[in-house]
Amino acid sequence: MKAANNLVVTTKIDKDVPSFINRATIAFLEDYDNYKDEIFSKKFDTIYFRSQFSSVDTMPQNFKKAINKIGSVFQQSYFIDHTKNLSEILDFEDKWRQYERFGEFMPRTWKINGDVTTDRVIYKKRLSSKTRGISFDPADIINSDEWLAQEMVDIQQELRVYTIRDHVYPVGAIKSSKHNRDAQVLIHDKRQLSRVEVGFISKIIKKCPEMDLLGLDIALTKEGPILIEVNRSPLFQKILNLGESDMAELLYKALVD
Repeated sequence: MKAANNLVVTTKIDKDVPSFINRATIAFLEDYDNYKDEIFSKKFDTIYFRSQFSSVDTMPQNFKKAINKIGSVFQQSYFIDHTKNLSEILDFEDKWRQYERFGEFMPRTWKINGDVTTDRVIYKKRLSSKTRGISFDPADIINSDEWLAQEMVDIQQELRVYTIRDHVYPVGAIKSSKHNRDAQVLIHDKRQLSRVEVGFISKIIKKCPEMDLLGLDIALTKEGPILIEVNRSPLFQKILNLGESDMAELLYKALVD
């Protein structure tokens, strides 16, 4: 597709903008009032809302008006991930809704006001700004409706893997795991996925055939692979810097194949 026919709606902290800039028109949500008239005068084949949860200030809830307006104006466009308004974005990003959909692949998870049946838990915000929404201390839980408790698992290795439609990208990024409040999660290497891992991931994405590009966090344990989280509009510059393919290029190629 021509760059002019694709629109990417994101925020200025999106580290993957360089991968999209030659393939799409970039519309930063922070500048919506400055460009909305120009954008609404055009037509786009695809529109991609990228959710940025790495900062409280850039979470999509802050841009409800802009997101919903863009979604309502371009009814004839194809919305990547079939996500065209704030409600649909949050519906997929909500970790409890993810557990309802993918629970058979995940550690046991409870709402805080439910019956947590183990002491070995990590607390996660249902809608969070990445690792800032993780706690090991129940004293951090102020509004219990916003948090979940997830059973801790003994992780031997953690991977970020990518899927483009029904295709599993064959190389995963090796991540560090968050073992305490202050630990940073870093991608430091890559490796080929095993046949077992690809099969496991393929089962997961069959549960969400509407999604075009996902980043899955997979924990490898003695019992086998476990799904930790599913990320819509995942970041991929780090695996690109490790010499792997550009996920933006693969995404747009898949849309026309």
